[in-house]
Amino acid sequence: LAMLKDYASAMLKNTGHEEISLSSLSSSDYSDLAGIVNFLIDEFEKISSSLYVCTNDGSYGERGFVTDVMVEEGLLDMNYYCCGPLVMMKQVRNLSNGEGEISLEERMGCGFGACMGCSIETLKGPKRICKEGPVFESKELLWED
Repeated sequence: LAMLKDYASAMLKNTGHEEISLSSLSSSDYSDLAGIVNFLIDEFEKISSSLYVCTNDGSYGERGFVTDVMVEEGLLDMNYYCCGPLVMMKQVRNLSNGEGEISLEERMGCGFGACMGCSIETLKGPKRICKEGPVFESKELLWED
């Protein structure tokens, strides 16, 4: 989230486009991270025209997933920048009609591209998350659904 907050802030400054932020947590029971999460939510509120926060269990914000909010609020045609669990990012990409960038995380054997342990299939062949990533255009990723 911290990376996306800085990215969204820079995009707003450079383009003037409206920023709508969606954030999802498993639960509000994150007592060890409460300060960090509350800080990031406050920061997103400062730069976003709309902020939607959801938790899987409904303990904070909307009950459900980011993808539920995308459908309910009609946010399917917007460009997006996404990080988080792989299953969520796949669903965001599959639902959205907009262009998107996805930030991937993967265990890395070497961290500099020699082992190919963090590679992902793309339209142009395998790419290494540690070297060519971690951010990719969503349309170039070949994910199995």
